[in-house]
Amino acid sequence: MAIHLQEKTSQKIAENWTHESYAAGKASTAYDFDGVRDILITNIVPVPMTNYTRSGRSRYGETYEVQDEKQRLTMVGDYAFSASIDKGNKLEQGSALKQVGRFLNKQLKTVVVPESDKRVFKKWAHSAGHIVESASLAKNTVVEALFKANEWFIDHNIPFENTYAYVPTSVYGKIRLSPEFMGVESLAGKILTKGVVGQIADFMLTVVPSNYLPTGCQFLIANKNSVLFPKKLWGTKIHMDPPDISGNLIQGRFIYDGFVIGELSNGVYACIETGKKAKAPTITPSTGVIASDGNVIKYTDDGSDPRYSATAQVYGAALGDVTKKTIKAYAYKLDGSLYASDVVVSEATA
Repeated sequence: MAIHLQEKTSQKIAENWTHESYAAGKASTAYDFDGVRDILITNIVPVPMTNYTRSGRSRYGETYEVQDEKQRLTMVGDYAFSASIDKGNKLEQGSALKQVGRFLNKQLKTVVVPESDKRVFKKWAHSAGHIVESASLAKNTVVEALFKANEWFIDHNIPFENTYAYVPTSVYGKIRLSPEFMGVESLAGKILTKGVVGQIADFMLTVVPSNYLPTGCQFLIANKNSVLFPKKLWGTKIHMDPPDISGNLIQGRFIYDGFVIGELSNGVYACIETGKKAKAPTITPSTGVIASDGNVIKYTDDGSDPRYSATAQVYGAALGDVTKKTIKAYAYKLDGSLYASDVVVSEATA
């Protein structure tokens, strides 16, 4: 007999997940599922401005039909656990469901949610629209680094509302010791989401455990509308006295992933340690050779951003004369040991 907890306590489990997670609730929900693993994002394409003409029949200029672009993303995260409680090894006196409830509560808080946060933060950081290198941050440089990020957000018209600066505890300690710490606005008394402790450089300062951000990432800033944390399946069930077990079998399966929305990628900013970023590739237009010190290279020839475009291809051999095309390319390490390089562009000349 199987008891599907998603039918009985799914709302409570979802609430616990949101409460315990540092990332849940801080990501966009503006997407649609298309099948089991694919999600679709629709972006409206703006039209150009022109000068108004005070005479004639086309005073507002050319009329463009409003178009939208769809970005398809495929979730690859599919995780599970399985545990049993034998009738002869009761954890405590009481009903089987109470035992299962205690186990699930701890499993979610100490294993499932922390692992999902770490995986999603890694995806966000490695896919950030802007990745900057910095020497190891110190108490006299950390706030300056955050204000550098502030300049980026202002220059690219990214709103500060719902923009979170995720800093590990080690970096937060340096912020507290910095001369500018008095500039951190206290949010005491306000309803805060998980990890938010204050406001600095116009960002919601969110302190996370030191091992939550990926290796080499000193802090990560993300606007809620620029990132996704979709969950297709987040369910658990109990099998009572299944074959070969005298007791309860508790299992869970979780399909989720983390993404940066290409159109809004400037709203994700990662500050990483010096030397952790792949070297940007070089493009030779006359031969179509793209090189980058043995790193994996992805490119596009249709003007789209190769970091997020569905038309991006892995470079394998010289493309031939590409002087009549616009080629965009970036480099990265397949094992994730280096963060993505900047995108380089070879503009069409003929």
